[in-house]
Amino acid sequence: MLSKIRGSHLGFVPVAVVVILAGSVAGAGAASAGRIAMRHHHGNQGIVTSVNGVATAGTCGTATATGNFTLVGMRRAIVTVDVTPTTTFTDPAVVSPSLPSFADVCVGSYVKTLGTVASGVLTAASVAILPPRHLSDGHRNLRGRGQD
Repeated sequence: MLSKIRGSHLGFVPVAVVVILAGSVAGAGAASAGRIAMRHHHGNQGIVTSVNGVATAGTCGTATATGNFTLVGMRRAIVTVDVTPTTTFTDPAVVSPSLPSFADVCVGSYVKTLGTVASGVLTAASVAILPPRHLSDGHRNLRGRGQD
């Protein structure tokens, strides 16, 4: 089982496995399951290249809306991310009492996502808007090479 969890597909890295049991509790620490489902949660991070199909720099999502965005992630993989009404957002640049939202996801933003993958699309459970990355900060760039 671990070998299946460790392997990634479609350029996504599995970061968690959720086990869903449908049944009853038989006693302390025991359950009787009529159905067991496992879902891999996948994460990816990269630079947003379009929001709702628009690639113009600075284009952002809408605060209370659902939609999608694409990002260029690990190994230059192009990832489509769906935003649903239950997607949560974090952004250290958003100051209380405001709350981060899809409106903070803009073309050119650096984001990290976590969710489930179906038919090649990542449905986001959470999206973290990260501070911009610069090649001079010593981190790896999208080509996988660090700053010399």
